Amino acid sequence: MILDKIIEAKREEIKRRKQLPLPKERIALRDFKSAITKTGVNLIAEIKYGSPSLGEIKPKRKAGYLAKIYEGGGASAISCVTEKDFFFGDMRFLIEAKVATNLPILHKDFIIDPWQIEESLSYGADGILLIVRILKEELLVEMQREAKRAGLSTIFEVRCEEEIQRAIDAGAEIIGINNRDLQNFKCDLSTTLNLIPHIPKGIVTVSESGIQKREDVIILEKAGVNAILVGEALLSAKNPQSKIKELLGLEKKIDTIWIKRSS
Repeated sequence: MILDKIIEAKREEIKRRKQLPLPKERIALRDFKSAITKTGVNLIAEIKYGSPSLGEIKPKRKAGYLAKIYEGGGASAISCVTEKDFFFGDMRFLIEAKVATNLPILHKDFIIDPWQIEESLSYGADGILLIVRILKEELLVEMQREAKRAGLSTIFEVRCEEEIQRAIDAGAEIIGINNRDLQNFKCDLSTTLNLIPHIPKGIVTVSESGIQKREDVIILEKAGVNAILVGEALLSAKNPQSKIKELLGLEKKIDTIWIKRSS
């Protein structure tokens, strides 16, 4: 299974990275949770340069450049995929995105070792993503505790009711529902619609992956989602900034305001 291969490669990568010095100069933390809980649906725009299903995405625009484009389009936060062997990522994307914008940065990777929390903080992350299915209960609790101690927000990523309960038991304040199955990488938005009723009120809900058009966002907003995480739809768009505005319904609002002022 591809997920098993990714985890195995990540364990070896962590062993190597632990031998390297972490960046000493740190950028002040930004409030990720507050950024994605503003009124309406908030968009987390993802910087990702490939996946096992897509291969490498080209042209490969620089992370800082993309982050600025996303911010200009109305994104509330930036997600950086840093896994290098299967997703063509790099830890430096976190720093590049952080210094280029005023938005909080989410570190999205296969985080399986508490040491990665310190690494995330060192590279400028304001939040991390934990995949519930790949972590045992005691490790989930430890990760959440260490992330809170460091001042980082945590998205607990789930795919089923059992994982939702495990996330809640670990102290989750933000739950991300991944519409993509990490075993076959197929997407289905009904995953969010089926699972969101099982998430208690008061927990922030994020719908991740497979969001392509404005109609998708409207459906998710009606279901009670606080935020959406969008990657491939932006990276494949000719104009990522316009795509964000389209998804959030901002282009129509801007046009309406302009017409009223002109008449």
